[in-house]
Amino acid sequence: MVLFEKILFYCELLLEILIYYYIVIKLYNILWDFEMNEKTAEHVAEVLKAVAHPVRLQIVELLEGGEMCVGDIVEALDGKQAITSQQLNMMKDKGVLSHRRDGARVYYRIENKNVIKLLHCINDNCEQKKG
Repeated sequence: MVLFEKILFYCELLLEILIYYYIVIKLYNILWDFEMNEKTAEHVAEVLKAVAHPVRLQIVELLEGGEMCVGDIVEALDGKQAITSQQLNMMKDKGVLSHRRDGARVYYRIENKNVIKLLHCINDNCEQKKG
């Protein structure tokens, strides 16, 4: 896929995530007569915002295959190290990713596996609509 097409795809995917999130919460509330408190709602929104960017979605997709060092992520994205590090730190701060140091290298991995599950659900929904 051309980079622009991939970015457009992930933006559409993000929209689907937000729609899916809304539907899941509504169903949960109906089935279990549960109202999400403000603190929980804010946390969920922060996690969704943390992946709500084409570059961050690409990073999550890369890390789904396993832990990677920052340099390898930068190379795979054909991006700039400063921008990639900024995106990684943002997702780490929101609990989506975690990291470890090995000498001068920093390795990232997915910490919140539920983000992957949600992205797969949204992707499956997008694929069904295409097909």
